[in-house]
Amino acid sequence: MPQVYSVASLVSRLRRQVETLGDSLWVKGEVSYFKSYGHWYFSIKDEEARLDCVMWKSLAGRVGFTPEVGMLVLLQGMPTVYVKEGRLQMAVRQVMPAGEGALHKAFEALKRRLEREGLFAAERKRVLPGFPAVVGVVTSGESAAYRDIVKVIGQRFAVARIVLRSVRVQGAGAAAEIAAAIDEFSRLPATHPDRPDVLIVGRGGGAVEDLWAFNEEIVARALFACTVPTIAGIGHETDVSIADFVADCRASTPSNAAELAVPASEDIARRVREMALAMHAGVRSRLRTRRLRVQAAVASNRFARPVRRLNDARQDLDRLLERLAGGVRHRLHRSRSKVAVLEGRLGTLNPRRASNRGYIRVERQGRRIRRAAELYTGDEVELRFEDGEVPARILEAQGSAAAHS
Repeated sequence: MPQVYSVASLVSRLRRQVETLGDSLWVKGEVSYFKSYGHWYFSIKDEEARLDCVMWKSLAGRVGFTPEVGMLVLLQGMPTVYVKEGRLQMAVRQVMPAGEGALHKAFEALKRRLEREGLFAAERKRVLPGFPAVVGVVTSGESAAYRDIVKVIGQRFAVARIVLRSVRVQGAGAAAEIAAAIDEFSRLPATHPDRPDVLIVGRGGGAVEDLWAFNEEIVARALFACTVPTIAGIGHETDVSIADFVADCRASTPSNAAELAVPASEDIARRVREMALAMHAGVRSRLRTRRLRVQAAVASNRFARPVRRLNDARQDLDRLLERLAGGVRHRLHRSRSKVAVLEGRLGTLNPRRASNRGYIRVERQGRRIRRAAELYTGDEVELRFEDGEVPARILEAQGSAAAHS
């Protein structure tokens, strides 16, 4: 019968075999992940493989620098196996810097180029809405990061609706999916029910190669062109990506992105209470000020003897009315005098006054005849008397002309 190993016994045997390689092996690689809890837990990589590493606190304290993601380092230590997870790792004794890694160089090169183009400019950053009704999310729908976002928004501002565009967040093609989802949200018309007021783009933590999709230029360009205010919540607090620089707001984690996206209901309630108290205080202050003004006015001379002031006002009014009436009478007298003079002048010029004294007026075709020399034999004329008109014909002009009808 073949020998059957338990999982623990087999992994332990593998560890013993690996550790026979010794504790003075040297390996060079680019730091792709780093965490410190006193002890250092990190990973190094090259173009083809990745190796997890651990350096205990007693040894880490002797290193004169702290490794950073993207740094090329030279390590000395012993390969081993972490039995509980069956994972190969290196117990590091020494760390020395060996220059910049390839990923770090690519990151810095793209960062400098996009910064020159203005994609990181502070003046183009938009202010996040205060009370978003719809929150868009671009991440993996199966991830813990998405569950954290949903949980935080539900606790803080449950009235907000979450619209997810689930994408791959690492590996080949992930960057294109992320950019396409951002563009899809950006193109939605303002009236579309899924048009977000704010957009969260992100994922949970991981090694630098796991987060690399958010360092791709296609994602940076999509964020820059997005018409919706954006929040980048990528990895842990120490992780930095190109997307962080382009987005309108950077969050330290996906959960923090959710906190930045929506207000807390408790904070809103407190602000409403504070505003109500301030409003009531303001109203009371204004009422108190008005009351003091009224009291001061009542205590002043204006209200000391109101009957006397009223009588004085009445007397002033009577005097004004008297002056007004006198002025009117004077103007009427002057106007009547002028009318009488004008009537006298008109009476003098009235043509009917001559008729009243026995004179007649001779007219030919409506024109007054003043001299006999203006008449000719046979002319048709009108004789105007006091009591009417009579037509006549000139029988003979110049000499003993006689006119009768």
